[in-house]
Formats: sequence, structure tokens, C-alpha cells
Amino acid sequence: MVRCVLCAVNSAYIHKNLAVLKLEKYLSGFDIKVCEFTVNEEYGSVYRALLSENADLYCFSAYIWNIEYCLKLCESLKKALPDALILLGGPEAGMEPSAILDKYGFIDYVISGAGEEPLKSLLDSLENNKEPYTEGIWSRNECFGGYAMAPIDSPMPYSLEDITN
Repeated sequence: MVRCVLCAVNSAYIHKNLAVLKLEKYLSGFDIKVCEFTVNEEYGSVYRALLSENADLYCFSAYIWNIEYCLKLCESLKKALPDALILLGGPEAGMEPSAILDKYGFIDYVISGAGEEPLKSLLDSLENNKEPYTEGIWSRNECFGGYAMAPIDSPMPYSLEDITN
């Protein structure tokens, strides 16, 4: 089974990344781990924490406040774990996915739009040794393009217990 880390680098501890929490719920049948940090944490400790996960696929949710931090992590992880795949999603990656792939050779995939179906397709394809084929996933080998929409039945990132506690 493909081990996948969903990495959120938040602006502060009080700001939770709903994207990775929603993806975690949607991809419940896969080996998923969410790792959350902040841009104020010491880079080395964040890098070591991600490295210790020894994942097959590292997925980063990129925003204006964390894009540089995420890119630095992606590059370092690729150097240390050259066989690991690196995926970038979020607003800072999805607007120009082909430009991201052209500029950053250490990024293997970019998701444009909602990540539920593209990431599910990618995980399915990695487990079956084939290329993903779905809207919203871009790779160096082939770009399927488009902007992925979230599925109607996509689960909420919080349960009722989370909200009432």
C-alpha cells in the first residue's frame, strides 16, 4: 500500500488547514497521515518530522503564506528520498500547474482545483503501477489538465463531535 503524507504548513496553530482534513476523510481507505506545522516552526524540525514518515508520496497544500517554505521542504525531501513522489496542490500551485512543473524539477505532480478525485486517482494508479487519468492532475509525463471539482458526496472535514467539543 502506498504511504501518503498530507502536509499542511499553517500560518498559526489556530488556523487549521481544512483541505488536508477533508482529503484525509475522503481517502479513508488509503494509508494517509496528516502532518500539520506552522511557518513559524524551525525548518529543521519540520523537515526531520516529514523525513521520519518515510512516505511514498508527500502532498503539500500551498498558499501565499507558505509556498516558499513548502518548496524548500519539497526540494529537501526529494534530495533525501529521491524515490518519494512530491505533489503540490492549493491555490499557489493549481493556477499554473505546468509552470510549477517546469520551474521545480523536484515536484512530480500538481493538482489543480479540488483534490479529492485527483488524489484518489493518483493513489489508485500508484498502487496499480499506472499513470492517473483524471481532470485536475498534472505530471511530468502527461498532463490531464482541467480544474477538478469537489464531489457532491465529499465528507465534511469535521464530525459533529469535533464541532461540539
